[in-house]
Amino acid sequence: MPWNLRRLPLLATIAVAVAMPTTGLTSSAVEISGKAPGKVANLKLKKVSKTKATVTWRTPKVRGSSVREFRVRIGKKNNWRPWKKRQSGGVKHSKTWRNLKPGHQYRVQVKAVNKSGAGPKKSLSFTTKQSGATPKSYQQLQKDVIINADLWSKQPKMLAAGLGFTDIIGVPGLSSNNLSLSQSLVRRIGGAWNTPSCATSDTGLVSYTSANTPEGIELAFGKKVYYADGLPIEFTWPVLPSSVEATDFAVELNDGSVITPEVASISPNFEYNERAVVVIFGYFGNRIPQDQPGALYPVRVSVVADGSPLKLVGPKKKLLPAVGMGVDAPGSPYVADDSVVADRKGPRLVAAKLSRMNTEGEGGPSFFANGLLPNDGTALYGERAQYRLRVFTSGGMTADGVRGLHPDEYESFFRVNAKAAGGGTVALTSAGEDYAVAGGDLRVEGLADLGLKQDSYNDCYREDKDNQIDIILSGDLDAARSVTSVEIPGTDGYGPLYNPGGPGSNPVPGFLYSSASPPIDQPVMMALDNPMTVTYRSK
Repeated sequence: MPWNLRRLPLLATIAVAVAMPTTGLTSSAVEISGKAPGKVANLKLKKVSKTKATVTWRTPKVRGSSVREFRVRIGKKNNWRPWKKRQSGGVKHSKTWRNLKPGHQYRVQVKAVNKSGAGPKKSLSFTTKQSGATPKSYQQLQKDVIINADLWSKQPKMLAAGLGFTDIIGVPGLSSNNLSLSQSLVRRIGGAWNTPSCATSDTGLVSYTSANTPEGIELAFGKKVYYADGLPIEFTWPVLPSSVEATDFAVELNDGSVITPEVASISPNFEYNERAVVVIFGYFGNRIPQDQPGALYPVRVSVVADGSPLKLVGPKKKLLPAVGMGVDAPGSPYVADDSVVADRKGPRLVAAKLSRMNTEGEGGPSFFANGLLPNDGTALYGERAQYRLRVFTSGGMTADGVRGLHPDEYESFFRVNAKAAGGGTVALTSAGEDYAVAGGDLRVEGLADLGLKQDSYNDCYREDKDNQIDIILSGDLDAARSVTSVEIPGTDGYGPLYNPGGPGSNPVPGFLYSSASPPIDQPVMMALDNPMTVTYRSK
């Protein structure tokens, strides 16, 4: 069963009756006289285990007729069933539920009823205890906290989805304590392995390879997987984290088969102002280039109904089911000759947006943020960070498939274009240099939303490798309005970028790795006056 908050088999709402018999009473036929009761008092979680919970409460103060029943229900937020009641012969101020799911979040509501009607509900939330050694970290990513997150269109839709890489997710036995063995295990399944000269005894495995252990995947996704493939899915609106489940998605392959992912999560897009990406791991293809016999790859990715639908969060806290959304996939990321620029099928940009610098929503659950945050423009460039040009990527973009990007590598990979004062285009090719454009002067300060600020950067630099990269700008406001596009040229002195399936710095001859990015020229949306963001917190 998928790790995340499943639809609850115990959503049935239950009522607990008290002394006065009420045969035939219905909620639409209550005698009105006096006042309805107030909220029940002292609602408490008395006991909780992996599969069982008991709540207790006290009768509220009542003016007029006495309480004749309590109505109680349990469920998952945003998926309640109607109130129901059960008649019995005595006063009861507790309720026990059995057969709950370990490590799941539940919410209970209780209200008192008399002749005049039902009083206001009182609520209580709790989480059942974990089963065995299942980590709690992934549950931090299921909490519905979205702060100043980007909207990439007025219309809710799936923006892009495609296979990033195969085989490297969930490789048993990897450890930075035994690099020789780990290198052999990674090479054996076609993964990339770097040997950074900056490495020390404290250098983590992430600086050597993009392959992950089953245990590492369990921390973010709630379940171990083995030798799986990765497929990121981008939406125009952020997803409601608690609604993300593997069973929400169907991946159609070129042979006609339809695959359900093994796991799904918003990781690594854990920051509160991101969360518009779901990453799924499963078995979606092979490394045979798609123009050759035997190639297997996704052709379409869709959101499907599973009884607990994936939801998107829109303006004014609107929650919209995403069932039915889908896109055609771009095919296999593996090509026979990656040196042919026109044939590259690596990661690309799916959107770009320019807004005023704002740190609201920068941050995330501590387990995932430790050692990576703060990484926003203000943290890296201080008051010079006036504008944020955020690019939205189809996969985690890295320098070679393993090494993360550095904040000072703008001119190695990116180029921002703006309108010239007299017409034409000005290319902002270097960071730290003022460019005269239409409306005034504009400067690129550097990259952000990667990792922590450091005095210098090397191949052991840790960054989040998510689907957002920020280009930080400063200068005149009217000059910022002149920005038209952002490029990742990938040629003529600019390096291409790779998703985590790329070749690394020392590829094995004859192996196929995920392809480099093609030349990219992405139009920029203007959000200097309207930031196009949304905030949502569950109650």
